[in-house]
Amino acid sequence: VYPDAVLTGVEVYSFDENHELTKSLKIERATYQEPVWQLEKVTETVFQQRTFKQFYYPVMERNKLVQPEMLDTLSVKEQDLSLLALYRYLQHLNENQLDASKYELAFWMKVIKPFSVIIMLLIALPFVFGSLRSSSMGHRLLVGVLLGLGFHMFNQALNYVGVGYGLNAVISAVLPSLLFAIAAIWAIKRIY
Repeated sequence: VYPDAVLTGVEVYSFDENHELTKSLKIERATYQEPVWQLEKVTETVFQQRTFKQFYYPVMERNKLVQPEMLDTLSVKEQDLSLLALYRYLQHLNENQLDASKYELAFWMKVIKPFSVIIMLLIALPFVFGSLRSSSMGHRLLVGVLLGLGFHMFNQALNYVGVGYGLNAVISAVLPSLLFAIAAIWAIKRIY
């Protein structure tokens, strides 16, 4: 996938209602020129019962190949996509029965992010309102920074370990925040 809706090395397979392969296209280069795709150096193979026929076309036009909007999604990292773009791309992946696990995780991490900020504030409360006599301000600041870094690293690690082991993306995204929220509430209750 190249910028400006240019694809190379494309293969398209067509199936009948019995899920049997009927045709394949091997396309060296495809360029989107609204409203059609311009295909270059196309080899078409048509399958018929026990035989096949091959045709070569130097240039061919096709109305439907892939949605050009999806190409932008492929050239951007999943963390950099907006929530809406992730949702649309997830729908596309699920409709085509493709692996969407890393995009699901990115989607749910974006949904959970505002709650993570609130949890970080909850974690900070015991250090702000804790006893001033128990430790110096520098010590409390250092522990707070280390807890914040620990939360961030634990959150990232558990998210990707969850995807690696096939854990549900929602659980993988929510679990670290939930664990730290419980710890923050416990620390706040100890103060009061």
